[in-house]
Amino acid sequence: MNIHFFEILYFILFYVILSLIYYRTAKANGYEEVAYLSFIPIINIYIMFLLIAKGNSDIERRASAKKMVILFTCLFIVGIVSIKLIVILIVSYLIYRIFYRWSGDKTYGIFYMILNVFTCGIFFIIYGLLHMNKPFRVA
Repeated sequence: MNIHFFEILYFILFYVILSLIYYRTAKANGYEEVAYLSFIPIINIYIMFLLIAKGNSDIERRASAKKMVILFTCLFIVGIVSIKLIVILIVSYLIYRIFYRWSGDKTYGIFYMILNVFTCGIFFIIYGLLHMNKPFRVA
């Protein structure tokens, strides 16, 4: 078999697991009506931003998520800095915010993010599968 087959298979498996984690986390935190967007490529960025959005009300969090999607799209289109770097930084921040909201402590969020980097994303999958049905500790 060709090595590209395994890379594609890994990518698909990783994508399905991440989509499931985002879907279940969105449902557990009151976003049932848009949770299905987690499975749609590119559009699932909205769910990621919705899960980490700051705000005191649902309307504020949704507005913040929409602003971040617009900003992310503009940065992607303009591409002033390397697109890979922008995507890595934004996704890293997204994952940190999810860790922070699950754990309720910024120190744990940073520690979990470091573990995630050293385990090449495996820690997020394990932690996400364990916590995807639980509501966030921090709003």
